[in-house]
Amino acid sequence: MARYRIQESFYLAMEALANKDLLNPGCLAYPMNVVETTKDVAIIVAMLNAFTIVQSCTSTQLGLYGLFEAPVIWLAVLIHRSCSDLVKTFDLLVTTRILGEFDESFANSLPAEKIEFSNNTLPAKPSLPLDHKWRPVIGFWLPIYLQGDYQAFFSLWYETYSKVESAYGNCMGKNSWGGSRLIKD
Repeated sequence: MARYRIQESFYLAMEALANKDLLNPGCLAYPMNVVETTKDVAIIVAMLNAFTIVQSCTSTQLGLYGLFEAPVIWLAVLIHRSCSDLVKTFDLLVTTRILGEFDESFANSLPAEKIEFSNNTLPAKPSLPLDHKWRPVIGFWLPIYLQGDYQAFFSLWYETYSKVESAYGNCMGKNSWGGSRLIKD
């Protein structure tokens, strides 16, 4: 359940960035690899590590999630593919605290590296359709490839998420999920 719940923050970050036109959800129309990264995506992952929720996914020393980098890579790929303004992107993430507290000293310790953005960062669409239900990592639910309307996917996912949260509460006690920011009562 912890892996399922932690991804809520990454979904909310994607949604907040999309609402400010800093991220293009249409990038989900192209398959993505959330296990391996390119150099540019790895730089964005390192930058995202300045947030406490991200640190809980990328460090085996923190939290009970273990090493669970897939949602971090997922968001980094979307940020890279969107070719958006990184300063505005990170400013929004810092001010909203969607990904937790921002560790400025960690961010300042990162080496200055240039990220190459181009409109050609999107991979070619596959010739064979992929199953959007295939999951490359246990407990990972964020979409790695969507054919069609991403809003339809998230509406369906929201319904499933609500049921999982409710079932968890029925088994473990009311409010045991820890207060979802996605599910509104």
